[in-house]
Amino acid sequence: MNQRPPPQPHAQPQEGMTLVEVLVASMLSVVVVGLAVAVVPRVIAQGAAQAKAAAATVKTTAQTQLVAEQFKDKNFVGFASGSPSALNAVFTTGGAVTVPLQRNLHTLSTLDMPGLSAAVGDQVLLTGGGLGKLVTVTGHPAADTYTLDCPTGLPSSGPVLAYPASTLGLELGGNVITRTTRAGREALGPSTGLHFSYLYASKTGALTRDPAGAPASSVSAGRLSALLPSAQDAGGIDRVNMVPLSPSSLSRLLGCTQMGVTAPNDGQLFVTVGGLPGGVSADATVTGPDPAINGSRPGASRTYTPAQPGTYALTARSVSAGGNVYQPVVSGSPTTLNNSWGSVYLAVQYALAPATLNLSVSGLPAGVGATLTGLPSTIQAGNGTATLRLAAGRYTVAGQPVSAGGVTYTAPAVGVSLAGGGSGSVNVVYSAPAGGVVGGSALQVTVTGLPTGAQAGLTGLPSAFYAQNGVYVFSVPAGNYYVGGYSPNMTGGARYTAPSHTVTVPSGGMGNVAVAYVYNRPVGGGGCSPGFVPDSNGNCVGILAPVSPPSAPPDPEVPAPVSPPSTPPETGTPPETGTPPGDGGGGGGGGPPAMMNLPSELQSQRPLT
Repeated sequence: MNQRPPPQPHAQPQEGMTLVEVLVASMLSVVVVGLAVAVVPRVIAQGAAQAKAAAATVKTTAQTQLVAEQFKDKNFVGFASGSPSALNAVFTTGGAVTVPLQRNLHTLSTLDMPGLSAAVGDQVLLTGGGLGKLVTVTGHPAADTYTLDCPTGLPSSGPVLAYPASTLGLELGGNVITRTTRAGREALGPSTGLHFSYLYASKTGALTRDPAGAPASSVSAGRLSALLPSAQDAGGIDRVNMVPLSPSSLSRLLGCTQMGVTAPNDGQLFVTVGGLPGGVSADATVTGPDPAINGSRPGASRTYTPAQPGTYALTARSVSAGGNVYQPVVSGSPTTLNNSWGSVYLAVQYALAPATLNLSVSGLPAGVGATLTGLPSTIQAGNGTATLRLAAGRYTVAGQPVSAGGVTYTAPAVGVSLAGGGSGSVNVVYSAPAGGVVGGSALQVTVTGLPTGAQAGLTGLPSAFYAQNGVYVFSVPAGNYYVGGYSPNMTGGARYTAPSHTVTVPSGGMGNVAVAYVYNRPVGGGGCSPGFVPDSNGNCVGILAPVSPPSAPPDPEVPAPVSPPSTPPETGTPPETGTPPGDGGGGGGGGPPAMMNLPSELQSQRPLT
């Protein structure tokens, strides 16, 4: 059978190191020591550099923060000047006042600035036309007048404002940040490595650092949005602090001697002409300091340019065209162009001249008024005339029907065309219908010959009645009447008498009689004229006769009774002046003739007679 071989004996370990092991250990020791000698100094150097860089960062951060603090809580307007090593910022310190427009404002260094509170040495920011200029007050000769160290240089085509202001100057030089204000100059700290940059933002939000035109408030790259004080540390890395800025709407700030007038010879004078028909020229004259404009006669709207500064005026006269007269209304004159740029305006507007209407009304019973329509305002009128001032145009004047004494009076409408500045006439003639009084009989009495305003009694009527010159209509029974008048008692012994006449009033119709007064000498001068007899007072009166019995005896519709009685009183005649008692009754009326009741805009130059 097979047997396992017997186990082999184990080898015994040997003590000590071989020569190879000794050599390897020696080499490792040398490497470790060399590495230690090389690395430790480098680590120490790097730590020192990092400490130095940290100190530089703290220093540069402090520098930029120092600059940023100068803008804190101030109303920044813009930079008067700026570069990487210096800047001059402008701030307002109070509200604005408006500078009145003054001739050649851009050249003035003495200005009226009402409401501004400033002393000699104070700074003032002037703004106008999107530009600004910082000036210093050098004199205060009057309450609202200030003398400045620079001319304004600003256009006056729009408002010019003045603000109390201050400035801040920062300068980097000699390794020192120097601040300059009105209080003086002072060092703020070291400036090593510090410089200024200006950041702009476009409308789309794109940011540009130090574009062309910086540090103006607005350049082609956008608007100024921030100041970037920057400092490089020892490693050449920029340490930046951002100072957000919100400048005013000014596009730029002018230097002391700079002028904001880019086109000093483009002043304009606009003259506007309106209201005339096509092809018709105005009659106008322009006067002013510019020899090329003074005395010119613009027939239509036109523009004068260039126009020298000064005061211009426009005069205009009426123009006749197409049978009309056009009257001018001038506006804006005089006007002053304060500078050799900007614009001023003069205007003349023509319109048709008012026309004159000579209006007359006739045919109404005395004391009766009528309503006239067809004019700008309704008129109440009696017999007489009036002169009206109306706008040119076509008018149709209609007298509304009038009822008096049972008779309805009518008048046809009358048309008239009035040219501007011209005149025309309208005669409104009333008449009674041919058939007389509708449904009854009437007597029309026409009184003439009396002095204006004098009154006399009529005889031969159913009731006594006082009358002036005029037409009276009475509703009476049909029959025969013997109508006359007795003399009024006139001052100075004058006597007016009227003979009596027989008149027949038909049934349902109208009778007409004229009572014509004539001057008659007193009895003492040789007796009465034929047809007149002296009364108990020595006055010549018409021969009276009783009224004939009417052909029909119906109760008459007669005027209300008035005194005196139907026969002349023994003691005299009616009063010389005043209105007789009673309302006159019937269709007449005993008072003065009706006058036109004109609206204020149509008042005539003379009353009705």
